[in-house]
Amino acid sequence: MRIVHPAARTAASACGSLATAVLLAMGLCGCHQLGGSPSTREAPETPSDGTASDAHEAPVTPTTTSTAAANAELEAQIQKLAAGKDPDDEKGEVIHDDAVAALTARGSPIELSIVDAMRSDHDWNVRLGCVEVLQSIGTKACVPHLIAALRDPEPLVAFTANSTLEALTKHEEIPAAGVSRGVNGLPPVPARAPNQLALDTELKIWCIWYRDNGKQLHDSWDVWWKANAERVRID
Repeated sequence: MRIVHPAARTAASACGSLATAVLLAMGLCGCHQLGGSPSTREAPETPSDGTASDAHEAPVTPTTTSTAAANAELEAQIQKLAAGKDPDDEKGEVIHDDAVAALTARGSPIELSIVDAMRSDHDWNVRLGCVEVLQSIGTKACVPHLIAALRDPEPLVAFTANSTLEALTKHEEIPAAGVSRGVNGLPPVPARAPNQLALDTELKIWCIWYRDNGKQLHDSWDVWWKANAERVRID
């Protein structure tokens, strides 16, 4: 089952009443350590005054961009992921999606910063955006943190974390529809009925399933990863 991203993100609040009582007790912690590779530029060469050969000119001295400035720029980009919760806010949707694209373009060097934000940011839409970025830049290092995100207080973050884990590891813990239960004891997520046409239907179905099975989903992934981490290859 896949949830269409724009409609699902904004529909998340509609299922709050289904999951709030159970999920408010579920919190994640983490520290925000911003990374990023500092950029460099060359200082101008010292011109020759005619008294020394070019071979003996003063060496070029590189200067390094402030790490604090680079971190601030990355943090600002991450915070743009908060935009786009309102289904009528088309500009916000564009800002969010552009931020995901820009962060994805930075590649794996920012993985730690994305993981930290995913685990600690107070805004669920930022956490959701971080999971979306990890779909493209994630390495094996992020898998335990994505498993932790399966206990996120926002069911849509947990849903996207599960989808990302499936994509990265080529493994599924939730059995396909039509199966009574998987070997791990988890039931499938019920399929949408043909007459259920509302855009948020699948998310509401997920919320109910997650309310009853979220902890077991987390624990099943945790057990599987500990047993298979050494042999799993993530490109």
